[in-house]
Amino acid sequence: MKLMRVMAKFNRRVTNQMIGLLAPYLPRWAVLVHRGRKSGAEYRTPVAVTIHDSSLMVPIGYGEESDWLRNLLAAGSGRLVHRGKTHDFVNPRVVDRDKASVWGRITRTFVADFV
Repeated sequence: MKLMRVMAKFNRRVTNQMIGLLAPYLPRWAVLVHRGRKSGAEYRTPVAVTIHDSSLMVPIGYGEESDWLRNLLAAGSGRLVHRGKTHDFVNPRVVDRDKASVWGRITRTFVADFV
């Protein structure tokens, strides 16, 4: 798991800066907009996303200690920029693999409901 945290740091500082420019416009990518739990600062995190019915699903690739996940769970809501449009969502939660049919084989999944 330590290697995953190192990769997450690298991606946050390097990869996210590059993909973040295109992610809001790509079909399987989006940008999660969230506020820091302690700082209150706004953060924008590019993520892979699947939208199913009225829910969004994001694979949790680096574990539940990811800052974006902890921030959204603490806030209870957030925003998603997907295909150039901004969507508000509420009720963020983590769903076990067996309950997330679309991403279930890959990882635990973050799920939220659009407002």
